[in-house]
Amino acid sequence: MTRRIMGIISAFLLLTSSAFAREGTLTNYHGVWVMNLYGSRTEMAAQHGRLIRNRINETALPFFSNKIHNAIKQTYIIKDFPALAAPTLAAIDFWVTHPLRRALPHEDHEVLKAFATAAHYPVNLAYNAGVVPDVGQWLTTTIFHKNNVLDGAFGGAGAFGCSSFVLPSASGLVHARNLDYESYGIFDKYPAIIYFHPDKPGAQSYTSVTSLGIHTAGITATNASGLTVEIHQTFVSAVSRTGTPIIATTERVIRDAHNFDEALHILKTAKYAGSWAVVVSSARENRAAVVEVSADGAQVREMPESNGKYLVMTNHVFTPLMKKREYAVNYSGYLESRERYALLDHEAREMSRTGRTDVQSAIDLISNGPVAKLNNIQSVVFLPRQNAIYVAVPSIADTEPANGNFVALPADGDFETFDALPDLPRSQPPAHSRMLAHALRRQASAAATEEGKFVQAAGLLLQAAELEPANPEYTLLAALSYLHASPGLKDDTARLAMSARADELLLRAQNANPSKYHESVIRLFRGRYLDSLGTAEARTEALHQYSLVDTTYSKPLRDAVAADIKAPYGAREFRKITIDYLHGDLYRF
Repeated sequence: MTRRIMGIISAFLLLTSSAFAREGTLTNYHGVWVMNLYGSRTEMAAQHGRLIRNRINETALPFFSNKIHNAIKQTYIIKDFPALAAPTLAAIDFWVTHPLRRALPHEDHEVLKAFATAAHYPVNLAYNAGVVPDVGQWLTTTIFHKNNVLDGAFGGAGAFGCSSFVLPSASGLVHARNLDYESYGIFDKYPAIIYFHPDKPGAQSYTSVTSLGIHTAGITATNASGLTVEIHQTFVSAVSRTGTPIIATTERVIRDAHNFDEALHILKTAKYAGSWAVVVSSARENRAAVVEVSADGAQVREMPESNGKYLVMTNHVFTPLMKKREYAVNYSGYLESRERYALLDHEAREMSRTGRTDVQSAIDLISNGPVAKLNNIQSVVFLPRQNAIYVAVPSIADTEPANGNFVALPADGDFETFDALPDLPRSQPPAHSRMLAHALRRQASAAATEEGKFVQAAGLLLQAAELEPANPEYTLLAALSYLHASPGLKDDTARLAMSARADELLLRAQNANPSKYHESVIRLFRGRYLDSLGTAEARTEALHQYSLVDTTYSKPLRDAVAADIKAPYGAREFRKITIDYLHGDLYRF
């Protein structure tokens, strides 16, 4: 009898201790926030919310919640006509955001609600964050879908600029990825790895590499079955306001798929709102594929079975269905994706051929300058067979994570049995001055896009130019920032002085051996500045500048030059610069 009573007591203690153990935990490990969540999906969401409640406004959640509204407010039309802001935002919410919110699975609604409620954060804003990737895709497609990819185009729409590769090694698959986006300095402020421990019978644990405040495992994640999934933005003009938002589908893959074919089945049968490339790999089966998706459906590009196999992906499409409707947001983005792909493809082939597939080589490749963009907000290398994930942490505030240290963490969250691996930096990190210059450029982005402080942004860019005098882009962007700010000055003398300062900087950038593309942009805006002076002599010189612009880069550039030759450009129109010509690497929205 006593033994039976003791057994009941022991069972009770075990149950109560398990209940207490179900509460989530948050610790910091070598600069990475480590979160463990337990229970049902809604319980885990509520735990995340409670754990970050006191720092919720510092996380990436407010950025993604308000991104679309902030992007619209930054357009020159809204700045010139503020009364249009409310009806424009209401129309976008009604026509795009709310339909996509309704397209979220019911359980995802409950998860976001539980997360926001526990964090003391507005539920509606949390819903916005859950669909912002596809709202952005719909708006981008609506604005730019007529831009033929062979022509290219200019534009300031924000875009994910991701680079990934998967290749076999002696210790299993190596799956590396960069996440590049305009939320730099926000997303990468709190790099996090979240271990989800569901208690539903038959459910598997899974791990998200993310940032505090981003609860989804649909961006970059791995699971107990050895599957790794991550997304890339592509530009295919097949969008829908009723398709399932992408991160709901990819999180379903990481939650429910136990093998490669199950993952492909989920991806091939889902309905999509926007165009994306989903990179999925299976460590146990030594298989990998890119699934290119849009509202038209899904097509699979699988890693070949031949010797020397590997898989590479950036931000353009390859499959016939997607290529038919591919478009370009801007010239530099169109070109850059293909340049990153060519570099990754060449290096991955060489790594595979020579057997140089160790983790250091993977880190060096994913951190390579042309691959790790300025707006790199996350870099990660998965080594599933070694139960390891290397997550990059910036070594200098406001610099790219890829240029910092890669911290090793267990893929399954079990630190007790994890054979600790050393932190690994890039073998040849950039010069300290270059990293500081990039940090200043990121700060300029925040000043311009979050606070509208274009003069302050120009000052930061000029500090960056002093650190990297051979790089004309800093000076060019400072000039354009001054031009953008000048119409807002009420005093004519101050306005003319600021635009004259901008022209001086354009000349400096022109003398610093810019690329042919940047030289054409400089010529265009030198002409526009001269036009704004309003004299016959200045108009003659402006026409000369327009004649020197290389208009072969894109149709929009040809149209801009033709319009400026037809009629002089006015100073009030300088506000259009942000939308038309400032590169997305500077302006986050």
